[in-house]
Amino acid sequence: METRNFSQEEWHEITSQFDDVNLIQLWEYGEVKARLQGWRVVRHVWYDGDIVMGAAQAMVKLVPFIKKGGVWINRAPLWQRRGQSPDLSMLNEMLRTLKLYWVDERKMYLRIAPTLLDDEKNRTLLANAGFSAVPDSQWISARIDLRQSDDALRENLRSNWRNHLAQAERSGILYYIDVSSTLFDELVCEYRKFLLKKRLYISVTPEFIARLQSTLPQDRKMWIISGRINGKFLGAILLARYGKSVEYLVGVVNDEGKKFNAAQYLLWYAIIESKKRGIQWFDVGGAHPQKTPTGILHFKEGLGGVPYRLIGEFEAVSGIRANILRLLIKFRRQ
Repeated sequence: METRNFSQEEWHEITSQFDDVNLIQLWEYGEVKARLQGWRVVRHVWYDGDIVMGAAQAMVKLVPFIKKGGVWINRAPLWQRRGQSPDLSMLNEMLRTLKLYWVDERKMYLRIAPTLLDDEKNRTLLANAGFSAVPDSQWISARIDLRQSDDALRENLRSNWRNHLAQAERSGILYYIDVSSTLFDELVCEYRKFLLKKRLYISVTPEFIARLQSTLPQDRKMWIISGRINGKFLGAILLARYGKSVEYLVGVVNDEGKKFNAAQYLLWYAIIESKKRGIQWFDVGGAHPQKTPTGILHFKEGLGGVPYRLIGEFEAVSGIRANILRLLIKFRRQ
């Protein structure tokens, strides 16, 4: 395992070799978290000879007075190399190395949420590597396979969702897809109004997505799909892209847009445009039966994606100070 400062392009070249690359493990995501929220980014890469076998971006925060801190590794290690069969024994070594590095040697509190499906075999793997499960922490979402035909994708839509889409198409809405600052600024403005109106607090804030977009290089910036009718703005969707996937990150539709079913229209054409651009997977960005608001969950389920459930968060801790930190984090989350 090599641990050092990797440049933006170095990290992109490394993570692009993995099928399980994701938004949270992008170099730009880590940098924005560090600038806005005070985390320190530490990046690990595993090699077998000269071949990169795994990678993990860790977020570290020290706590005043106890002189120890927490380490948060989300959706990593990346271990599913493109074009190769996944090697669980290699992943096991990565997990053991992370625990050794952070917990055994540095006495830090380590919490990790790997890109593993939730099953008994994977739970045993993490337990054998020295990790304990954090209850009720699974990530649940759904993916749409864009290698299907347009007709098949449309057929997979639930009937009421498809009806709303057809009504929107007859209304004469026009959509635009781009990475332009004009479309992006419009989306951020509407998104900020939406959060204030609903009095919502979420981690994907307007400030976060604005900083992330400015940090991403031109060829990897997030896509904006914006809708208008008679020149009037109806709503917009923001898609994060990585590897062969895109993820539905933000969607806003104003009152006028709701009259024309702009939400269904924009999301459908976000899927179609992603497919045109060679994307294979469209992730709906979270669809938890209990934690996702009912209306949003129903809307996303209407797309007919295939649900998946990741194994969730696991923790490892050693020493009195790190255990105090673990209890503080648990109390804060509750």
